[in-house]
Amino acid sequence: MNLNNNSNLTLEIQEKTNPEIQNANNANNDSTPNTKFGADYFSALPSLFQHITLPFNSEDERLIVMLSSLTVLSSVLPEVYGNYDRKKLYTNLYLYILGKASSGKGNAIWSKLLLKPLQEQLNGMEDLIKKLGKTGINLSQLLDGKELIQQQKLVIPANNSAAGFVELLSNNNGKGLMFETEGDTVANTLKSDYGNYSDMLRKAFHHETISQYRKGDGKLIEFESPKLSVLITSTPNQLYHLIPDPENGLFSRFMFYQTTPVEHFIDVFGNDENVDLDTIFRQAGEQFLDIHNQINEQNGVKFSFSTEQKQQFQTFFNYAKSTLTQFIDQDLDASVNRMGVIFFRVAMIFSVIRHTESGKLASSIVCSNTDFDNTKKLIEHLLSVLSKVFQDFPNKELNSLPTSKINLFKALPETFTTNEAVKLGKEYGVMERTLKNFLKMPCFEKIKHGEYKKVVK
Repeated sequence: MNLNNNSNLTLEIQEKTNPEIQNANNANNDSTPNTKFGADYFSALPSLFQHITLPFNSEDERLIVMLSSLTVLSSVLPEVYGNYDRKKLYTNLYLYILGKASSGKGNAIWSKLLLKPLQEQLNGMEDLIKKLGKTGINLSQLLDGKELIQQQKLVIPANNSAAGFVELLSNNNGKGLMFETEGDTVANTLKSDYGNYSDMLRKAFHHETISQYRKGDGKLIEFESPKLSVLITSTPNQLYHLIPDPENGLFSRFMFYQTTPVEHFIDVFGNDENVDLDTIFRQAGEQFLDIHNQINEQNGVKFSFSTEQKQQFQTFFNYAKSTLTQFIDQDLDASVNRMGVIFFRVAMIFSVIRHTESGKLASSIVCSNTDFDNTKKLIEHLLSVLSKVFQDFPNKELNSLPTSKINLFKALPETFTTNEAVKLGKEYGVMERTLKNFLKMPCFEKIKHGEYKKVVK
């Protein structure tokens, strides 16, 4: 295991940010651009993740399924924790999948099926509690109020008021999953007067106390150490509506994954017609239900790195932080810091599932070298995606502008003439008079008469 060689991170960042390298790579390997995770990587994962990624053919599809499943499962793992920066850290992850329409980001929806057997078990327990309650028997007390009974609804809708969000999270004992396939739904909700719970999302990432006073009924809702996971998929433009600036605190809390555009029409009959994804994910959900119940019986599992892994972790992030802040932007400092939190959480999920599958789950577990290496490779890639997403943000002068102008700005080449801008502007609904005023903004620089360049990509 050689973790001191961090050249892979530098290469990935160069590939993500240098168009010449991207074009050369795509020219050399048109069929599978940006391939970095071979079959060996997925075959080294815990069997649950092998099972759900195997039916998918492309690297993009497999990574989307793996990342979304990690995020979904992170919301329901009971009392799995580790000490990180002198605090208790639980498994919860925030994931944002970006891609154009029909680019494959929709495969994230399969991961939601992993929760179905657990939700059915919870529903059955709820019905049983109600029936026994009529006879005077309090099943919750008989079972010492285990988490299995307390958490009734696993998914919290994003289209919600701030009060409703807090109440649902409180009813779940501070735990839940926000799963939204349209980024604009979250963006519009957070922009509304009644639905701005952005600060709660930021606090929940670090398990900080969330509280809200409801003036109507004089009720104070407060819970310590919230355990919330978030999964959002959207187009890039929807991301900019939700997080208009990478300096926004939400940006640094997310893992970002960006799909590779699919230029050809997908062969919808080319896959094995005997493969039933509903059944595969239902079976995986049953497998996870068994894992969940075994962990629940432990009444807490403490996770840690080995001494060597801690040293490797420190070396890796020292290098990552200096590379991204020096060669990309100082504003990535917070994102790199929180990627350390994400690394620890991903390794924790891989490890506890592998230990449970092997029948070696104990109240205290140490990360295997295999899970550490797999996590490191994944985080290397996510850091390079992060740098690309960061650089693709429209500059601050555009943030308050209509979508049509933001789209036009992105579509314009680095240098262009007034006539070219007028012609392209018509395609985006920006009329000539409006466009000429637009060209006077600080995000453009006039090179000479009738010719401009963009100041920020």
